[in-house]
Amino acid sequence: MASSLPPSLTNLASSLPSAISLPTDLRYFEDSATPSSIRGMLESPSVPGKIKGAKWLLAMLSKGIDVSGFFNSCVLQITTTSITLKKLLYLYLSHYADFNSTTRELTLLSINTFQKDLSSPSVAVRGLSLRALTDLTLPSIIQIQLLSVKKASRDSEAYVRKCAVSAALKVAGRAEQAKPQVTEIIISLLSDPSTAVLGPAAVAFSELKIDLDRLHPHYRRLVGLLCDFDEWSQCIVLGLLGTYARMFFKRPIEGRAHAIDSSKRDFLKSTMSGTFPPPSSSADDPAREENNEGGGGGVQLPPRDPERIRVQRKGRRRVIKKAFYSDEEDESTEEEYTYSDTEEVSGFSPSAPSSLGLTEVSNTDLHPDHSLLLTCSLPLLKSSNAAVTLAVIQLHFSVGLSSVDTRQKLGKAAVRIMRDTREVQIIVLQSLRWMVLEAGSAFEPYLKEFFVKAGDCEIVAGLKMEILTSLARHGHSVDTVLREIRSYVRSPDTPFVVKAVEAVGRVAALGGMEIRGETVRENCLRGLNNLIVASKDEEVVGAALRVVRRV
Repeated sequence: MASSLPPSLTNLASSLPSAISLPTDLRYFEDSATPSSIRGMLESPSVPGKIKGAKWLLAMLSKGIDVSGFFNSCVLQITTTSITLKKLLYLYLSHYADFNSTTRELTLLSINTFQKDLSSPSVAVRGLSLRALTDLTLPSIIQIQLLSVKKASRDSEAYVRKCAVSAALKVAGRAEQAKPQVTEIIISLLSDPSTAVLGPAAVAFSELKIDLDRLHPHYRRLVGLLCDFDEWSQCIVLGLLGTYARMFFKRPIEGRAHAIDSSKRDFLKSTMSGTFPPPSSSADDPAREENNEGGGGGVQLPPRDPERIRVQRKGRRRVIKKAFYSDEEDESTEEEYTYSDTEEVSGFSPSAPSSLGLTEVSNTDLHPDHSLLLTCSLPLLKSSNAAVTLAVIQLHFSVGLSSVDTRQKLGKAAVRIMRDTREVQIIVLQSLRWMVLEAGSAFEPYLKEFFVKAGDCEIVAGLKMEILTSLARHGHSVDTVLREIRSYVRSPDTPFVVKAVEAVGRVAALGGMEIRGETVRENCLRGLNNLIVASKDEEVVGAALRVVRRV
């Protein structure tokens, strides 16, 4: 059979047994070795033999076996020039450095080797030795560690300076008295020319809770290089800059989006309490004149439902003129054109925006440094990391402009990252449910994105229904939300149906608002009564009765 195979396949077949029997690092965890054989490997003249002995030690250590008896043999080998062997030995030494009095004495004797490695011509060795030295938990060497960190912070290589940042944090976490010196090291690294060092230094600044006054000389540079940091540094730096902005900048003027959301909240309060605020006193308000037609003398009618007004906007488009002959190139030119767009306004007339607080704000109304932060952070809304995008959204909601344009960008970015994995989706939805209460206008265009899908877990479904009921701010949204929740009630999942019934109760709190010729409360009560009659599930019927009694 084998003789009939081609020569190439015959060679492959003959090599398979030897390939399968090749030893791997997994055998260090499955097999066992005697202490004498491990000691012989560590003391062997060949570097591969020493590496094999160090691997046996770490495998036994990870299985919970006490291998502290080999500490002396490992200390004798740390002068090796092999980086692979150094990594393994440093891991072992940092684990047993403070194990007993013998290991502590031997560790102190090996400090000189660590310090020599800090001056090695190899960048990898310098960074490795600094990390290993600061991993040692002996209180008596804190000052030596601080001197080593200070030396590494002035290294010519960015990698070593980056290692100095993490090493400084480890030293400050173990010794409170070292925090002032560590603070000065971190402040000096905020002036580093490399973003690979500047990002971690800003993260360390935040973790150490250093006084924000020390950030003044470095603020503009941090903001300008925000997009160049690694993703996880961006998350923490955005939070740090947000705290800085809240402390040192004035609160932005409330913009048009804020006025729209405020008007909707006031309208909801009036419908829930059964009283409506008087219409605008402006004689030129067409909404008031229309409401008062046929209304009788002095009768106060509720304000109009939110409507959409048509706005003329200008844009530019590219016009392509196709070539007549196939061998000629197409011609393209740009032209300016005017198009109509619609903008949603809640019960306000567009004729008098300034008197109703509907003035739009821009970056020119802010302090230049405040404006710089908002401008430089907006591109990060398109980050592939959901944590970065969410951090930008939170920054703009806390210290940003409440303009319609900005809020639309934030809402669009939030909906995009909401389509991520389930874990990310839960975190995003938990953040959005609080934002929706204050800035619902940013998310109303994406109402259907919060509809519960078949694959959504219980937590996601509950959060989505909570957001849907918060977005039910005017007639059209209420009708859409109730239609969607009505489809949830037909689900065979009883806990899910109970949550849907409770969501109907929250929508019913809108009270006097009218949809399809009846109030929201009447519509919800009619649907709940039908559910009580039709449902055979006692838990669902009980939940519906509780909601009816509460409404």
